[in-house]
Amino acid sequence: MKKQRILVVSSANIDFVQRMRRMPYSGETVCEPELGYSYVPGGKGANRAVAFARMGADCVFQCKLGRDSNAKRLISFYQREGIDTRYIKEDENSATGLASILVEDNGKNRIIVYPGANMTMTADDVEDGFTCYPDAVYLQFEIPDEAAIEATTKRAFPYSSTQVRQGSISRSHDSARLRFSPPTKAKQGYSPESLPRRRKTRSEPP
Repeated sequence: MKKQRILVVSSANIDFVQRMRRMPYSGETVCEPELGYSYVPGGKGANRAVAFARMGADCVFQCKLGRDSNAKRLISFYQREGIDTRYIKEDENSATGLASILVEDNGKNRIIVYPGANMTMTADDVEDGFTCYPDAVYLQFEIPDEAAIEATTKRAFPYSSTQVRQGSISRSHDSARLRFSPPTKAKQGYSPESLPRRRKTRSEPP
């Protein structure tokens, strides 16, 4: 049985996870000899790409990274997960996105995202990704509005019958420009919560 191809157009970050007993007060320095920190692959869209690949899909990931050691680390990780990375691009003037995640002993966390190269994705980058002829598209809004609009209104409908859209971090944008074309019977948009378990999709063209 042919694997369904899912194109993920989204963000990718390195997560800098810092564990602590409690948050330091303003001006205070605390030492955590028993707790540690770690750098792990992250980004909401990248996490979904890994999940799709582990579920057996033919997953193609499109994102924008910096030209740095974090980018190399992420690409190597994606390839080990069986993700198609040929549409991942690098921006030499930006750092790979990073999320600083502070986690207290009680489980509460605070997150600061430095989007970096994620915010350099362009409509042209998105156009390249759709040459893989996906059966479904997963879009997540931690990329510039222009790229999101290109992926949703200009590219996804002609190529794919299924779309999944998910919101993202808090940021200001022109909401009027993000009013996507209304779903039709053949061109439907889903949130992750409403996505059916199985959906027939168009076969890849020869």
